Amino acid sequence: MSVLSGSVNLRDVNLKPSKANKLLSYLTLPFNLKAGMIGKLALKFSLLSLWSNPLELEVEELMVILGPNMGVVSHDESYIDDEDLDESYDENNMFNIFEH
Repeated sequence: MSVLSGSVNLRDVNLKPSKANKLLSYLTLPFNLKAGMIGKLALKFSLLSLWSNPLELEVEELMVILGPNMGVVSHDESYIDDEDLDESYDENNMFNIFEH
């Protein structure tokens, strides 16, 4: 790590689900982070002109495991209610992936 030269390189960075899920819930996304890891994280910046030059962030080998966020309720009209299903709907069909 060479902060004075303007570069920070980290390997095998574990993501904290509790911190990431606060951000995800603020954005009202329908999933939570269960586990995550970044294989390589590189940060490049100019220490002398930190406020005027861009900050470069490079991420390699991002691995995440996501699960549903049960706290998010959608009011989107694109969801199908049970009463709106067509009579041709066959709940015994093995290709039907949705539970009703």
